Amino acid sequence: MKPIDDRRRPRRNTLTTSTGYRTTMTQLETAIAGLMKTFDTYAAGEGNKDTLSKAETKTLLEKELPSLIKAAKNQAALTCAAHNRTCKK
Repeated sequence: MKPIDDRRRPRRNTLTTSTGYRTTMTQLETAIAGLMKTFDTYAAGEGNKDTLSKAETKTLLEKELPSLIKAAKNQAALTCAAHNRTCKK
């Protein structure tokens, strides 16, 4: 019997649902859950929890993507582009 190559097996995190059911998540599901948690963390700061204000967007970009901000040639355009997609009224 051949040994299992762990590099081919997707890594999985365990998730327990609100009903107590345990399931495993793929790497992509884990990554998306992380994105959602990060968004929720910054969106909870002010106003509507389903959107980011301009200030919340700026804070998220500065704290979570500092390398991207440093590498951006036009930081104002990057912030404005992100804000227009997630604008609070």
